[in-house]
This record gives sequence, structure tokens and C-alpha cells, in this order.
Amino acid sequence: MEIKNTITPACKMIIFDMYNTLLQYKFIEACAQKYFFSKELDMLIRKEKDQSMLLIKATRFLKGLSLQELLKIAVSIPLADDALEIVGQLKKRGNVVGIISDSYQFVADSIKNKVGADFAVGNQLELIDGRATGGLIIPSIYYYRQESKCNHAICKTNVLLYMADKYNIPLKNCIAIGDRFTAECMLEQAGVAIKNW
Repeated sequence: MEIKNTITPACKMIIFDMYNTLLQYKFIEACAQKYFFSKELDMLIRKEKDQSMLLIKATRFLKGLSLQELLKIAVSIPLADDALEIVGQLKKRGNVVGIISDSYQFVADSIKNKVGADFAVGNQLELIDGRATGGLIIPSIYYYRQESKCNHAICKTNVLLYMADKYNIPLKNCIAIGDRFTAECMLEQAGVAIKNW
């Protein structure tokens, strides 16, 4: 991932997708390896092409696991080699740096804290007494609304619009970094897209 020469000193908002950008591999894959559901997860990935439904169904594999166990896995996933350096450079130039992920909020928060991003937005893992129920809560800012730029019912682009408005930064000054499988729509709507595939 090379972005050093594409950023100008003007204030921008840079949005990272989490996987294949800031992290070396996916949280759910790390869980699958530790808790022995890799085969079932692979089958689900091959069958389910809708990203939102894929996450909802994959979350069922986490049922019964404690948040403490899951946090240990989240913090153990290595960052991409240049993640800290790049985020640090972007922040020094006065840019707003955020993470928009279809993974879980607690994972996104742990990465935000590691790299020093300004914000992170993810989905909520449903918990009862500190253990995963197998349910997922998708925050309302992911859902389609009148000002949405695409027709998807659930999309990271809607979060991009919300955060751009919150920080008063026009879309043309937003840079999105991600891959085509989970962030293609957001990449299309941002002023600059850095495609990591």
C-alpha cells in the first residue's frame, strides 16, 4: 500500500477499510482457526455473496464465546507493515483518519487505538453477560436513506456520508482505501479511491 505521494497537505478525510489495508488478515478467520470452524466458514464464504448476510451468518459461529476471549484474538492480529507509519504521516498533515469496517466495533476500536485513528465504525456483536449470542446489530448509519449515493440496503458508503458530514469535509476531499469485495461502493463515491487488490 503506497499513498505517500498522493496526499496533499490540505485537510482531507482518509477512510481505511480494515482488512488487507490496516490488518494482515480477517478477525473472523483468526477466530475460525482458533475455534476450529474454518471449514464451515469457507463453505459459507463460497455460498453467500451478500457481504451483510455473510457477516450475520458468520457471527453465529461466535455464539458462547466471551468478549474477553474475542478481544485477545483481535489484539493479536498483526498490523500491515506500514500501517502505523502511514496513519502517523496522514495525521501529522492535519487530516482526519478513520476506519469503516463491516467487522465488529470492538475489533475496529482496537485497531483505531493501535494506529491512532480519529474514529472507527463497525457492527455491534450482540452480548449477554459478556458472551456472544450469535447475533449482530448493524448500526443505523449503514442503512439506506434518502441522501444515499447507491441503492444498497446496507452500505459503507452511507457511513462515509455520515462521517464526512460530521467532520464537515466534502466527499471530493475524502480518500477511501479498501478492496473491491467489501468496499467497492465506498471507493466509487469517495473523491479519491486507493484500491488494494
